[in-house]
Amino acid sequence: MNQRVIKKVILAVIVALWLAGTAGGLQAGVDDIKAKINNERISLSLKEAPLVKILDVYRKLLGVEVRIRCEQERRVTIAFENITVRTSLNAICESAGLRWSLEASEPPVLLIECQNMPISEAKREVSMAGSDLKTASGENRIKVFKPEKESADRLELVVSIRLKDAELEKVLNMAAKLLDAQMVLDVKLGGKTVTLEMEKSTLRQFLDAVCAQIQAKWQVTKKDPPTLMVEKAI
Repeated sequence: MNQRVIKKVILAVIVALWLAGTAGGLQAGVDDIKAKINNERISLSLKEAPLVKILDVYRKLLGVEVRIRCEQERRVTIAFENITVRTSLNAICESAGLRWSLEASEPPVLLIECQNMPISEAKREVSMAGSDLKTASGENRIKVFKPEKESADRLELVVSIRLKDAELEKVLNMAAKLLDAQMVLDVKLGGKTVTLEMEKSTLRQFLDAVCAQIQAKWQVTKKDPPTLMVEKAI
């Protein structure tokens, strides 16, 4: 093996070790934050407090970056004493219609997002099968056809859809409602849009087409209630 090849092999090994060390360091940072969230305790009394100011407390306490993905400014009224940070975050987010998660980065990120529409509301919207569901712009149309025979598999539900630069999260929320399921979207797919037109296709075919466009994959879990999960394809 000549000297040039040896140098390339050594460089490749160094890069691989550095990448592994970086990934390990990021995960270790997240593990430290998780330990704080699970074990440290906090007391707060809030009345119409702006969400941004509340989360700044957690930013300083946990040593994280906070990112909020929510269109509206939220205010929180809640009081608790000597509870774990995890329980407090759950309570605050639940009261404001939000959810939280941790992302591995440097520093770790506390991500705050809007919750999906409650299942009870989704059922009411599913009952509108056969009507056009329009966005505020009126450009997008979703038509659901009542099946001739009821099927236990909602993925076989027939739909006609026309979408132009529609927000991915809203599109998938619609699909989740038709499946009578919750929806979980990979944060890596946040902010994407979909342009698509399909006539009398199954919901399964529609999800395949959407995911092919955004380079993602989907599955519906068999939990109670079921969950539509969409994540970035590797």
